[in-house]
Amino acid sequence: MKTTKYYLLFFLALFWTFPPLAQQSQEHQIFQTDKKIVIDGNLDEWANFEELPVDLVPDGQKLAPSPDLTVATRFTFDAENFYAAVRAIDDQPEFPERGRRPGFSERSARPEFAERDGQPEFAERGRRQSDEFWLTFIDSSPGNESDRFLTLGFTMRGSEAVTTVINRNGESLPQSPIGDIQSRIVVDSEQKSVVYEAAIPWKYLPFFRPFLQKKCGINLIYIDYDKEKRTVVQLLADPGYDSHISRKREGLVFHFIPHTPEVPEFESLLDVDHFYQDQEKKINLAINSPSDFQGWEVRFILSSRSGNTSSKKSLSFTKGLNVLGFVIDTENQPSGLYDLSLGVLDDRGALRFSDDAQFFLLNKKEYESLESKLAEVKKGELFLKDAVFRDSLPTLEIRLQWIKKLMDDPAPFVDLQSLREWNQDMEDLIEEVDKGKPALFPPGRPVRLAFRSEIDNTLQPYSVLIPDNYDQKKPWPLLVTLHDAGADDRRALAGISFPYYGPRKKGSGVNFIVLAPLARGLSDWYVGESAREVIECISQFKKLYNVDEKRMAIDGFYMGGYGAWRIALLHPDMFKAVVVRSGRISPPDSVKGENILDLLDRGGALDFLIIHGGKDEFAPVEDIRKAAARMEELKIRVKYIEVRGAGHGDYNKWPDILEWLKDVIGK
Repeated sequence: MKTTKYYLLFFLALFWTFPPLAQQSQEHQIFQTDKKIVIDGNLDEWANFEELPVDLVPDGQKLAPSPDLTVATRFTFDAENFYAAVRAIDDQPEFPERGRRPGFSERSARPEFAERDGQPEFAERGRRQSDEFWLTFIDSSPGNESDRFLTLGFTMRGSEAVTTVINRNGESLPQSPIGDIQSRIVVDSEQKSVVYEAAIPWKYLPFFRPFLQKKCGINLIYIDYDKEKRTVVQLLADPGYDSHISRKREGLVFHFIPHTPEVPEFESLLDVDHFYQDQEKKINLAINSPSDFQGWEVRFILSSRSGNTSSKKSLSFTKGLNVLGFVIDTENQPSGLYDLSLGVLDDRGALRFSDDAQFFLLNKKEYESLESKLAEVKKGELFLKDAVFRDSLPTLEIRLQWIKKLMDDPAPFVDLQSLREWNQDMEDLIEEVDKGKPALFPPGRPVRLAFRSEIDNTLQPYSVLIPDNYDQKKPWPLLVTLHDAGADDRRALAGISFPYYGPRKKGSGVNFIVLAPLARGLSDWYVGESAREVIECISQFKKLYNVDEKRMAIDGFYMGGYGAWRIALLHPDMFKAVVVRSGRISPPDSVKGENILDLLDRGGALDFLIIHGGKDEFAPVEDIRKAAARMEELKIRVKYIEVRGAGHGDYNKWPDILEWLKDVIGK
């Protein structure tokens, strides 16, 4: 009773100290700061900015303020950064002291890791078990919902603030450097509160600059863990805030209100970042000025693999907000990724502003020439007589398809690095074809291949890692790894390729090929066509590489773990071994699939390694114990590792997995 009275008195005293929380409306204003915001966890600079309650649960219900959890936020900006301050009253702040990096879900498989007990821990395999807030920026040109967005996550590991790209345009945990995003988190144990501050440079938002667009959608999501209880509150209720199925996010629409500066302030932004060489595109320069200026100059440098070109324009502007457009000269330029540097010089020749932008240019004549060449190759004698050469060409064809699709995407901003990589891949593969060789990549690095599906004749990608000492003359063991829900083949392969080739694995004796099918649906639990496509992918791959069919293993995490279990038991003659990591014995009720317990009598010839967290909240450990016990009753060879205290994948057992695989399929 005394504790309850203390919390109530503290809560009332704290909120009497601050202005009352503002109520949500359809649109809000964010005012540009006149003062420099220092990211130090001290909110003294924030007193004059509107405070907004973060109090809606994802289904739209309002969470009443309480000492257990009450969250509010404030926003401001300047020409360089967006700033956010979050204040949370929380009776039990939860931040891990060491080990796993928070902010990752088990759906990811980026090879980013934290160190724990001297071993790399794969953070992508664990559900988030840390207090954190997410900030989602949404392109508001179509309204308060869009498929163009960026979600950043902010939390703490020990005393270190950690920032993560949670999602970008529907892609979970994309690989993205974010080293210059500033954040600070201060926990006050006595006051039972947490303060977050963050500064995000505008360059991370390709669709928005406050001097140019003036409106942007924003949502703030606060995730609170109290032991195993998880509470989520939002600025705007968005049930799909963390969905791997929906590619859209929602946010409140904010008007950005610039101030009157003491000196000119600048921002620049491309119209689009991908276009054909015969299309006229501009880079826009916004200037917020305290007075009129003349005799200034804008200089441009356009850089690519083919060289550099430079140009300059005179510049005059008036008091207030000026927006100027400059045409980018790309006539007769070859296809490729370009860097555009812009500099503003004043009337004395001093540099007052600089910015860099990238875009991908596709030369239509070059692209059409490649299509024609590929058509001629398919008429040639080598295509008709050499099966490996013929079956390798879909890897080249799919890159032509990917480039064309992304170039024709009406969205102004797309994944430029993918375009660059696909274009380079095409050049490399064409070079091999010109030599009369299959369209394949050198071994030793993760790559994406493709085959033409028998289901509907579409091109289907898959990822592979061929050992750098691969020899076509001898058969090689194969590990097939299945991606989790919301991930894809690239994520699945990345999760294995790092421990496989990590520095601690030198001399381990592990030598096998890794294959990761896409299997179409990202979240259909490897039943129906996706399971059929796993088998087809393996069959197509064996046409290109020398696989030892007596030493094939299949692996997966969670959904992929169920898929590995199911496919191996339905095709026991195809595999030698099965690895199930944090898997389920049955899919969700919405998916029609077998219970693994009903299939176990088919597994007598297989070897199994099952790894599961003792406190897994998404795949009940009781089911796994039951399955392991049943397998022992059936005299099935099974090694079961239950990680005591671990949740859904927050463990590192790669050394055990690799050692087990070496014993089972490596010999």
